Amino acid sequence: MATRSSISIRKGNKVTSIYCHWDGCLTYNGVLLLNHYTKTSKIEKLIALGSLSSLGKLIKPRKNTYYYKFNAFGNSMQRGYVKTDLPHTFDTPHRGVSNAYHRDSNEELEQYHSDNYFPNEGALQEYDYMWDVTLECWFFRHYSDNQWQELTEEIIEYAYYLEE
Repeated sequence: MATRSSISIRKGNKVTSIYCHWDGCLTYNGVLLLNHYTKTSKIEKLIALGSLSSLGKLIKPRKNTYYYKFNAFGNSMQRGYVKTDLPHTFDTPHRGVSNAYHRDSNEELEQYHSDNYFPNEGALQEYDYMWDVTLECWFFRHYSDNQWQELTEEIIEYAYYLEE
């Protein structure tokens, strides 16, 4: 089951947002955003991809890398990363690379723009993440309480604790 999220960038009262289908929880997308997306220029490049199937450490693929491969053996599946020269696509995603619907699956570019605080209020994702350009930090909220909080290492550590 997917943990859906949105990822946004806020400049003044302008917000641009994208949807992310998989792994939107604090202990995955929250960690990636806090540790690998800390410069406005990189976050703008991520948002420019449009909606994502999954977030990765990298925005674009590297050459001579690995991709995730499923191999069927009898009644079980063997999973692993295999060295490849194949291009990064939706069906052959490279290890650690964000998988974008528009770039990697030739779907329509999806971005949401708003002049108010948050563009897709009431949408069905569990987590929302927002980079504030002025404050240069991430904020998040969970659908259950709808309160924005700064995303910090302490909050992520607490989220890991709750998952145990």
